[in-house]
Amino acid sequence: MPKIPYYAALYLAVIQFLFATTWTIYVIFLPQLLAQAGIEAQWLGRILLLDQVIFIVMDISLGFAADKVRRVIGNFGGLIVGTSLISCLAFLAMPWAASALGAAGLLGLIFIWVFTSSALRVPPLVMLGQYAAKPQLPLAVALQAVGLAVAGSIAPYLGMVLANTDPRLPFVLNSVTLVLTVLGLIYVERSLRQQITPAAIEMPPLQKTPTVLLITASLFAGVGFQIYSSFNSQPQLLQFASKEQLPYLLTVFWMGFNLLVFPVSLLVNRVGALPMLIVVGALTTLSALLATWAGSLEQLLIAQFLMGGFWGGVFTVGITAALFFGNTGREGMILGLWFSMLSVAAFLRIGLLLSGEHNSPVIKSWLPTAPIVLWAGASLLFVLVWLTYKRARVR
Repeated sequence: MPKIPYYAALYLAVIQFLFATTWTIYVIFLPQLLAQAGIEAQWLGRILLLDQVIFIVMDISLGFAADKVRRVIGNFGGLIVGTSLISCLAFLAMPWAASALGAAGLLGLIFIWVFTSSALRVPPLVMLGQYAAKPQLPLAVALQAVGLAVAGSIAPYLGMVLANTDPRLPFVLNSVTLVLTVLGLIYVERSLRQQITPAAIEMPPLQKTPTVLLITASLFAGVGFQIYSSFNSQPQLLQFASKEQLPYLLTVFWMGFNLLVFPVSLLVNRVGALPMLIVVGALTTLSALLATWAGSLEQLLIAQFLMGGFWGGVFTVGITAALFFGNTGREGMILGLWFSMLSVAAFLRIGLLLSGEHNSPVIKSWLPTAPIVLWAGASLLFVLVWLTYKRARVR
C-alpha cells in the first residue's frame, strides 16, 4: 500500500495550520486595522458575519468546481496554488492598505482574501480523497486535520503574544510562509499521480435522503461545537480556575482532538464510517454532559479532553464519510456542503454575539445544555443516515 498519501496528508496539515493561523491573526488585528482605515468599530461583527457568508457560498461552489475540474482536467493543484497566491498577497497587503488606501482599500483586500482563501478548505481534501486508497483515507484525513487542531490550541497564546505587536510583522511572516508552503502542492500532486492511479470517475445515482440527513447532522454538530467553545468552555473553567490560567487550560480540548483522533480513524476501517460517526457523536454528547456535572477542575479537564477528542472524531470521520458518500466524482459537492454547514454554524454564533441575545435570561439558561442537545440530535441523525443508506444499498 503506497505511503505517499500519508506524506501528502502531513503536508496538507502544515497548510491547514498556516491557513488557520492566518485567520487567527486576522481576527486579532482586524479591530486595529479597521480603526486605522477610519471604519467604525460597529462594523467589525458585520464584516466577520459576511466572511462566513462568503465561506458558505465558496465551499459549495468550490466543491462543485473541484468535481468538474477533476473530471475534465484530472488535476487541480495548480489552480489551488494560483488562487492561494492571490489570497496571500491580499492578506500581506492589509496592514499597509489600512493606513494608505483607507476603508475601500482595506475592505476590498479583505473580501479578495476571504474569497480566494476558500481554495484551501475543500479542494485539497478532494485531492487527498482522489489519490488515497479507501483503507488509507480515514488516517490521511486525521493527519490533515491535526493542522487545524494545533492552530486552535495555540490561538489563545497568539492573542497574548501578538497583543502589542505591529501587525505588519505577523502578516508578512504568515503570508510568506504560507506562499512557500503552498507552492509545493504542485509537486506533491505530481508525485501522487506518478505513484498512484486515481480511481475511474463514475457517476452513480446520488442517494439524496441520507445525503441531506448527513449535511443536516453536520449543522447540528457544528452549532454544538460553536456554542460550547464560545459560550460554555470558559465559564466552566472559571468555576475552578483564574482568568490568567485560561490560555493554558483551553488547550486541553485541542490536546484531546490531536491525541484521540488517530485511534478513532483507525477504527473506521473496522466498523465503517457511518457507525463510527454514531459512536463518536454519542461520546461527544456524553463528554459534554460530564463537563456540566464536573465537581472539580480535574474532572472538568478530563471531560474537556475527551470532548475534544470525540469532537475531532466527528469532524474527521464526517469528512471521511462525505468523501465516501460522494461516490466517485461527487466528493467535492458533498464535502463542500459539509464544510458550508460548519460555516453556517459559525455565522449563527457570531450573529448571536452581535445581537446580544446570549445575555438574555432565556438564552443564557439554555446555553449550558445546548451542545448536549445538539450533539445528541446529530447522533440520532447519524443513525438515520446509516439506516437509510443501508436500506438504499439493499435495494
